[in-house]
Amino acid sequence: MEQSHRSVVPGAVLILVGILLLIHELDFIPVRWSQFFPVILVLIGLLLFIWGIRGRIGGGLFWGIVFLGAGIFYVIRNYELIPYHSMPTTWPIFSIILGIAFLSLFILNRNDWGVLIPAIVLLLIGLNYFLDYFNYWRLQEILHTYWPLSLVLAGVFVIVVSLNRKKE
Repeated sequence: MEQSHRSVVPGAVLILVGILLLIHELDFIPVRWSQFFPVILVLIGLLLFIWGIRGRIGGGLFWGIVFLGAGIFYVIRNYELIPYHSMPTTWPIFSIILGIAFLSLFILNRNDWGVLIPAIVLLLIGLNYFLDYFNYWRLQEILHTYWPLSLVLAGVFVIVVSLNRKKE
């Protein structure tokens, strides 16, 4: 992408945010800031997401998913589609959003295996604490009981890789 076109997305975001804030300040549309800022996050996220997908730019895709996920979360929470809870249920959501953002980097570039580690760790931590808070499951109990399956899976992986190398 040309250098002159790279500043289009941030410029469009600034114009959009400025117009929305001006409308808010002039009381054209009576809205509270708590209802207003999630929409800004969603719009910024959409712009960055589209920019990242179209240009195959990992940073745009990553931050697009982060802003989009945070915006959607706050929109859903503000309109009480999910009950409002305190921080114990909020931070795992952001851990999950970051895990999805890292996973998108791997999907964008399948050769970048390093981003799978934070993706899996953040997704597992977020899902564990979120589901544990609502008593859906206990990951610690599952891992304590079924940890030997990780050895079985590692063994299967070693055998499959070994057999594939012999074929080549």
